[in-house]
Amino acid sequence: MQLRLATCVAFLSGLVALGYEILWARRLSDIIGATAFASSLVVGVFFLALAAGAISLGPRAARHRSPWQLYAWLELGILLCILPSFFGEQLSGVLAHTFGPLLLHPKAGILVKALLAILFVAPPSFLMGGTLPALGQAVVATGRLGREGNVLYGINTLGGATGILLVTFFVIPATGMHMAFLLLMAVSFTLAALAFRAGAHPAPASGKSPKQSQKKRSDSDTAGTRRAQASAQAGDAGRAHPAAASPNAASPSLRAWLLMAALSGFIVLGLEILALHLFSQVLHNSSYTFASVLVVVIAALTVGALVTQRWQLDPRAAWSRLGIVLLLAACFTALLPRLFFALTHGMSPFGGGTAHARREIGLLQGQQHITLPEHRTDALAQVTRDQQGIEWSHQGGL
Repeated sequence: MQLRLATCVAFLSGLVALGYEILWARRLSDIIGATAFASSLVVGVFFLALAAGAISLGPRAARHRSPWQLYAWLELGILLCILPSFFGEQLSGVLAHTFGPLLLHPKAGILVKALLAILFVAPPSFLMGGTLPALGQAVVATGRLGREGNVLYGINTLGGATGILLVTFFVIPATGMHMAFLLLMAVSFTLAALAFRAGAHPAPASGKSPKQSQKKRSDSDTAGTRRAQASAQAGDAGRAHPAAASPNAASPSLRAWLLMAALSGFIVLGLEILALHLFSQVLHNSSYTFASVLVVVIAALTVGALVTQRWQLDPRAAWSRLGIVLLLAACFTALLPRLFFALTHGMSPFGGGTAHARREIGLLQGQQHITLPEHRTDALAQVTRDQQGIEWSHQGGL
């Protein structure tokens, strides 16, 4: 029962997390501009803080007496940290007025933009990083982390993709930024309430009867005695062979997996930033472009997590499968620039460029057809009417 509840909570938690990310990008665009660089800052700060939160708060979740209550407090902390963004409409004007000259400076502007992204995005993202480990500790059975944990991760990322689509294309256009923040904050508060309720009434492990639970505790005591005896024997062996008793005997393999996880995450986010910059060249550089790239990445992570949770692999087979996946990813990445260049017809803007300028000026001037000089992209200052041959000079702003 609690696993089902945790699945629903994971979905909604991912929905609000990525929904907040979209709102942060929109909010910060009022201050630091709606550019690919600004969107990259939001993505980078969000995932760095998310990772820091998982690393810092994950072990605490394992030691906490009630992981459900820890999750609830994390959600309340996220609500508190969201308040600067919620009142960002008032703050953005003050910040833009305060840091306006610095934002235009080539070097100082980058630093100020990064600090503003950290101020708005990092604190709640750090707390979000601890929510999934807390859920896992609450409901995932011992020895089933690879299956049930992957399901929670996949459902969480699926909720994130849903949140991107809903917030970007439906909630913000229909209600505006202020109401979108309120709706997501209401969901966060609801999640906290559900977690407090689940923590106050924990489900009995595996639904066992009292007699079965008592027998299990007796077996656990016996097993604990055996483990203590084995530990004493291992201690004697360790004094004779210190290397064999070292607690880090398996650490090289663990360090290798951690290194591969870090590198794969670096590659995924690096490709996301690259895609964001590429698509900003051919699409309008807006929150819709940012959301479209982000939802594809999150959806792909969802599919990967839900597919791999069905694999039953030993360490050697896992390394082999990982090598094949990384090799395929490298081959596709090598083909990506040429493929993107071909599909976009040489990086031609969609719905823009010179043809779009001709059409817009034609509408303004009431002409059917206007030709712009092909060798100049700044031809908006002088336009020649084809049939009448009348020239006009651009005065003021068009």
